[in-house]
Amino acid sequence: MSTETQRRFLERIEHAFQEGDAEVRHKSTETAHVKLIQEMYCDLIQGNFEGAFQVLDDDVELEITGPPALPFRGRWQGRGLVIKTILDNFSSIEEQQPEIHHVVAQGDTVIVIAREQGRLKATGSPYDIHWVQLFTFRDGKTVRIREIVDGYSLT
Repeated sequence: MSTETQRRFLERIEHAFQEGDAEVRHKSTETAHVKLIQEMYCDLIQGNFEGAFQVLDDDVELEITGPPALPFRGRWQGRGLVIKTILDNFSSIEEQQPEIHHVVAQGDTVIVIAREQGRLKATGSPYDIHWVQLFTFRDGKTVRIREIVDGYSLT
């Protein structure tokens, strides 16, 4: 991912959360959760995996659903297994170009909607997908991540 793509992606998180909500400044819980996600993404992009995974609860659950062609679908529970899965997933793609469309937060839930393009390392095939990530927080930690991926163009 280019430095410019990284910068746009990270800046877009906060802007997307604030768009269309004149009362956003009164949403301290939601703002804190969005900030945690932004910091996690920033750490992932920079390769600071230890920092990125600090926000994960010991009993965190990760579920990824999508079309059969999606090489990383499944459900994992427990911090160690979720971390391994995330690292494996990131290592299976290259030329990643995510673009945030929307960020919605309410209470303990943050939803990030994006489009992503890139290339699958195993086959060299390009992909172009939309994804929705739903994060659930408890006591400042992520307890559930659910990602839903469409099959827009996954070859």
